[in-house]
Amino acid sequence: MASFFHAYCPEGVNSKYRLIVFDDKKEAFIPLTEFYHDQFNRISESSVIAYLNTLEPFFYWLKYKSYYKARKVCWNDE
Repeated sequence: MASFFHAYCPEGVNSKYRLIVFDDKKEAFIPLTEFYHDQFNRISESSVIAYLNTLEPFFYWLKYKSYYKARKVCWNDE
């Protein structure tokens, strides 16, 4: 089963992101990437990584199995 995952930007690569979160299709998933960088400045990195490790499977579930009253639930719904 493919899932969301994160990887640190390799040394020598010029990017505004230190860590990038990827979806199950190995495409950058900017909302969680931005979440990491926002939280990194507020709490310890180990805590942010723990949050990411919890959120990544949740976002995978949202993408494929999140139906409520026959309607797909999205991460950015009201």
